[in-house]
Amino acid sequence: MSQAGMAAFWRAAGALDRRLSQRARIPERQRLLRLAALFIAHLGDSPLWAAASAIAYWRGDARLRVTVILMAAAVLTTMATAQAVKVLARRPRPGGYSPGLYSRRMDKYSFPSGHAARVGAIAVAISAAYPHLTPAAWVYAFAVASARVALGAHYLGDVAFGLLLGSAVGALYLIGGGLFSPL
Repeated sequence: MSQAGMAAFWRAAGALDRRLSQRARIPERQRLLRLAALFIAHLGDSPLWAAASAIAYWRGDARLRVTVILMAAAVLTTMATAQAVKVLARRPRPGGYSPGLYSRRMDKYSFPSGHAARVGAIAVAISAAYPHLTPAAWVYAFAVASARVALGAHYLGDVAFGLLLGSAVGALYLIGGGLFSPL
């Protein structure tokens, strides 16, 4: 494909992403629904997961401790990678960004979604260690990612790539590190 053809493809893909994301956004007038989405979106916050992981590590058995270590390594790698991609891509956040989430000064770029990447890595780690929790782990991951779009913090493409990035990093830790071999 020519350079002009690639440019046209990415323009069309970006326009489609913006249209679909706008349709998925919860209108400001639906305050209760937006409040619920805000709560769900915050379930992917780093401080919450750091605290939950610390408690799980200290109170859990050997299997849970290994899971927490894997998850922490995958999340930290995912966060660093997502931030590097954000700086390179420099995609601005959608208009109407919800101030109840984060300040634009703190994280002004949209692609990829760090929250989606983080919850993708978490879902992979939980699914590997506790297969019976796989459906719940992925419902959680998709709910957090969807809430980010519904509140106008991200485009659908941002969260889709974020989920893929986090899942891939989590899978690489599983395959490469062999941390679950003794379990």
